[in-house]
Amino acid sequence: MNTKTFTVSLLVAGAMAGPQGSSGFAGLGKVGQDPGFNNFNAKYNKGPGSVGEYVERQGIYHANTNTINEHNRKNIGSSNPNKLVLEMNWTGDLTPEEYGNMTNLDNAAAEAQATSFTPSGGLGGRMGGVGVPVASTIDHFEDGFMHPVKDQGSCGSCWTFSANTTLEGTLAKKQGTSPVRISEQQIVDCTNTKDSRNKDRFGKDYGAWGCEGGWMDYSWNFHKDQGYMYDSDYSYTSGNDGREKECAHKDDMTKGRVTSYGQITTNTNDMKAKAMMQPLAVALDAGKAAFQFYKSGVVKASDGCGSQLNHAVVIVGYSSGDDSGPDPSPEPTPPTPTDCTVTKWWHSCEASDTDDRRML
Repeated sequence: MNTKTFTVSLLVAGAMAGPQGSSGFAGLGKVGQDPGFNNFNAKYNKGPGSVGEYVERQGIYHANTNTINEHNRKNIGSSNPNKLVLEMNWTGDLTPEEYGNMTNLDNAAAEAQATSFTPSGGLGGRMGGVGVPVASTIDHFEDGFMHPVKDQGSCGSCWTFSANTTLEGTLAKKQGTSPVRISEQQIVDCTNTKDSRNKDRFGKDYGAWGCEGGWMDYSWNFHKDQGYMYDSDYSYTSGNDGREKECAHKDDMTKGRVTSYGQITTNTNDMKAKAMMQPLAVALDAGKAAFQFYKSGVVKASDGCGSQLNHAVVIVGYSSGDDSGPDPSPEPTPPTPTDCTVTKWWHSCEASDTDDRRML
């Protein structure tokens, strides 16, 4: 791999859980003699409500199965350890529109902030734009600074999971501790513009649409003004029914605040230099099979991953090759800021503890 390419490990901040229901349907005759689809329904506890729905879902399932098999068939015999492998999951009977409804982002915000940047920096590909040597491999999850993949369920709240998971990992990395768990439900409920009580409560409209979509900024704007609560104090429930709840924010239970945020718009070496220090919140196109049925490997442009920003995730690290010489020097210790600076799409924070509250 040359210095102009690198791969990233993604912590998908929204691996969706399957719905609950009956796993069987009577009166189908020969149409129902489909072991593959029937086993799929049983495995994921699904139950079509009519013959018509059964036939419709059956067709979608087999079309998706063919897509998965065709992709994997092309990789048979490949010696590439990072080849993309797809696998059927509970979304296998959903239409593209139905699946897309669960990866909600604010389309206007995504289009306004989408950025294309150059593959490498201007310092020989070995340094970030700020003169920081770029490490060859970074994995904040393996280092113990990230939670395992979270489950957003049936709520289109990926944007809250991306924003919170980035902040959690950054705090853990800076402090050398295990990650705390910040509440996504607080953001889903309290930034929801559909609930007029929120504007009355906070004196402003944070512009998000709860389970119908948002953008990472919306979470950080709320954290900046109102502070964040822990998940243990405000647990996530919208994944069960896809609905927002009345905001239950409590000032005396907030743990810290965000001060500012920004965006990397330069090149991949600057992105890697920042990723050395902390996880990054990013948006991508998860609407194609490469992400819908992802099992393992590296997703490449040739895998048809798409270019519409519709899902928010977290980069927890990267691995890059360089055949121009030995690995760069070890990661330097970053300077300690006096407060938390949150920059879109990254967080750069150092927390100080005061009366067991994380003051950012």
